[in-house]
Amino acid sequence: MHGTDHPPHGVLSRRNGLVLISPLTLFLLAMLGLPFAIDVVYALSRVTFENIRHPQIQGFGNFAVVLRDPNFWQAMGLSLRFAPLRSASRCSQRRRS
Repeated sequence: MHGTDHPPHGVLSRRNGLVLISPLTLFLLAMLGLPFAIDVVYALSRVTFENIRHPQIQGFGNFAVVLRDPNFWQAMGLSLRFAPLRSASRCSQRRRS
């Protein structure tokens, strides 16, 4: 029998680590997880200012509407062409400086 009834040092440091990281974990879940969950509900719902507190669940209908819209595809094409060009431009600027 050991002279003390304390848990081993590794158990204490692990427990202290969990206690120290818990507030940050809860904060991140609240600040990132909650808005993400709300966005998912809104993406799958028909939401207006009149029914924002009680949105009507619509499923993937919103996504089907967007995917059929030619303006969406035009904007997507522009974005997919612009992003690599801008990234390459930024990389070349950093190499010069």
